[in-house]
Amino acid sequence: MANIKQIEKTKIIGKEKHTVYLKLEDLGQGAYFSVTMNTDRLDKYGNWYCDSCGCQHEEVAKHFPEFAKYLKWHLVAVGKQPMHYLANSLYWAGKEGFVDGKAGSPPNYECFKSTAIIGVLPGDSEMTPTKMLLWSQETLKSWLEVRLPALMKAFDSDLKELW
Repeated sequence: MANIKQIEKTKIIGKEKHTVYLKLEDLGQGAYFSVTMNTDRLDKYGNWYCDSCGCQHEEVAKHFPEFAKYLKWHLVAVGKQPMHYLANSLYWAGKEGFVDGKAGSPPNYECFKSTAIIGVLPGDSEMTPTKMLLWSQETLKSWLEVRLPALMKAFDSDLKELW
């Protein structure tokens, strides 16, 4: 894997060291954007050790608010689409057959919104939890496909702003 571009920023807050990474990285199937963070803690001997790492988006937004607007683009491929955009969106909308009624399972509007990156485009306000539930799989899939070019244009615009 080769980094095409990367921003790295570190903040030390008390006995915690937070390092955020915004990367454009070639994963072998094109360049994907990611936002991850490492959190190190200071031990009693003055040594830093890794406490947590990965997709800590709530912590990134808390400690690096200047990067919060880019979190929605995590795992979007340049010139393509968000990773598994249609499949994951339809899954979280409850259109893929897996609906068990348990908390957190599909249909789950918050997970759907995150996966489909709802809230970026002007027409996104029409997608309500009720519509997500009532629209057929074909109607929802068509809506997702129609908005994809504008979504990718917004992604490209944010990346240009970042780099």
